[in-house]
Amino acid sequence: MADFALGQFASSGTGDIQGQAFRPNVPGPNGSGSPGSATQVFLRNLTIGYNSSNPADRAEKAYIYAVELTSPDQIGKDEYKVAESDNYGDGTGLFGPGTYSRTFHFTGGAYNPALTYYAYFGWDQIANIKSGDPYSGGDAYDADLQEMDASLQFKFDMYAM
Repeated sequence: MADFALGQFASSGTGDIQGQAFRPNVPGPNGSGSPGSATQVFLRNLTIGYNSSNPADRAEKAYIYAVELTSPDQIGKDEYKVAESDNYGDGTGLFGPGTYSRTFHFTGGAYNPALTYYAYFGWDQIANIKSGDPYSGGDAYDADLQEMDASLQFKFDMYAM
């Protein structure tokens, strides 16, 4: 089993965020390792960054889909859903000194490293973003599920078998 991570740690501000697209074979500017020649990979955790220590407005669930959704009403529905977080925890410091985060934990769900997937949150939230799409594996999505010219501040902890 090989651990690897996808990541985009920089921030240039905040945005009203509902999701982030990702491709498991694109580590991003702050990822480490790779899935190698694996044909299936698995997600352990997804961590996103916030500019506030107050967890009150942070989503409590994250969902992974195999297709891009077109309406926030689709989030949480089973069609095309690959995985759903089973719990979460809050932390500090992952994205640098004075940063705040929420980590969503996952079990199950196999991913093809070459395909694009979509992480959506239980509700839109104000999270840290970096303008200009620094993560080439996919864009962030706003509250209306429109692609943004930005990437979420994130880290996906994954493993290949």
